[in-house]
Amino acid sequence: MTDYPISQEPARLDLRDDSCVKQYQNRLDSMSQEYARKIIGEEKNIKLAICSAVSRTLPKKFRFSLMILNQTATGKSHFINSILEPIKENGDVLSFTDLSEAYMKRKFDDVNGKIIKIEQAENKDDKGRISLGRLKHLMTDGELVFGLAEKTDKTNTHQPKEFKIRGYPIIFTTVTDQNIDPETENRFLIVELDETDDQTKRITRHQLAQYSGLSNTSWDPIWLKNNFDDLAKASLWVHDIVIPFASDIESLIPSNLSMRRDLPKILSLTCVIAFMNYKNRDKFMIDKPEHLLTSVFCDTEEIHKAVLVATLDDYIEAISLSNKSMKKSLNKINQKSELVYHMLKEISNKKEITNPGVTLKELVMSLNFPESTIRFQLKMLQENGYVTSDEALKEHRYFPQNKVFSTINTRIDFSQEKYEKWIQNYLDIHEGTHFVARLRDEQNRT
Repeated sequence: MTDYPISQEPARLDLRDDSCVKQYQNRLDSMSQEYARKIIGEEKNIKLAICSAVSRTLPKKFRFSLMILNQTATGKSHFINSILEPIKENGDVLSFTDLSEAYMKRKFDDVNGKIIKIEQAENKDDKGRISLGRLKHLMTDGELVFGLAEKTDKTNTHQPKEFKIRGYPIIFTTVTDQNIDPETENRFLIVELDETDDQTKRITRHQLAQYSGLSNTSWDPIWLKNNFDDLAKASLWVHDIVIPFASDIESLIPSNLSMRRDLPKILSLTCVIAFMNYKNRDKFMIDKPEHLLTSVFCDTEEIHKAVLVATLDDYIEAISLSNKSMKKSLNKINQKSELVYHMLKEISNKKEITNPGVTLKELVMSLNFPESTIRFQLKMLQENGYVTSDEALKEHRYFPQNKVFSTINTRIDFSQEKYEKWIQNYLDIHEGTHFVARLRDEQNRT
């Protein structure tokens, strides 16, 4: 099975043509700004969602799915529906409130390059953890085979029947429960929408402005659709995307078991960002052409595929966008936990020595969270060594610890000399390719 869609018209563009470089230099920024007319705040999450949607037509190793983890009434559905609205017109979005295995067996066929949207995927495994069951295996293996005994209408007997589902889909889903099974968590980039008071104020102002008659926040989903279509066509020409400084990243990554799971997500995101700037990236062109199937009528087109080269800027952008998600994974805490921890430290630092520790009541008064939420976050902080408590006191008190949050360093020393050496090594290893440098503007030439 191919990783590329074959049922669309051929893309009339050439990855070697840099004449439109400036048009595409900031495509991710431009698309996120257009979405910002529809979605208030959430700039980084918008970009992550765009990249996930774009990845659906790239080779399988670059595809990643998105899980929105928040409490109710935080706008999860609005966020996902808005992101997918420009894409669903092409039939690339399969939208469900709930999705049963029985439906999958009988209705799914080829889901390669599709986005499956599931609202509130709260299906649990036998340990009470959120699990997406068969879908997570489909995301990894690209095929599910079901053997069933189906009752026939004519003979009224059960006959063996085989159902196959093929392809690597992208999943967009929302959950409220933080207890997610590891196998499901491995397959998603998990993000949290902004639940701060500042974000609430921004949304409130936007809602009031809409009723004032003075708001002009119309957006252009057609323009966004055209961008997604253009990128889907361009993906047909992509043989691979490479990161020349990948080996230099090793020393910058914390020695944490979770990084085995999360590093591929960061690298995939880096490559997708590079692809979105394909007009302004160095590339290797493969000399031997391929015959690409370009229509359902078995028409073919002879093309030269390309290997795109990611830049350090792409990697830095990927780290910036995924920072919250990676912080949660590295430090075993979420956005709310971090807010509780910092407030705990702030209150503690203001206290007199004779009155140490912070009570639950003090935290509730300082944070706009329910008491049950703060209790849960304190438990998480305690389990991971960020907070201790003293239950012997008349009033239960919590004490912040000086434990440092792990981060991913982006300071990579990758000189032009190293880059040129890497290019030569690549050409030596991959015969039948030639290097094409991106078009530099006048400023870069000087």
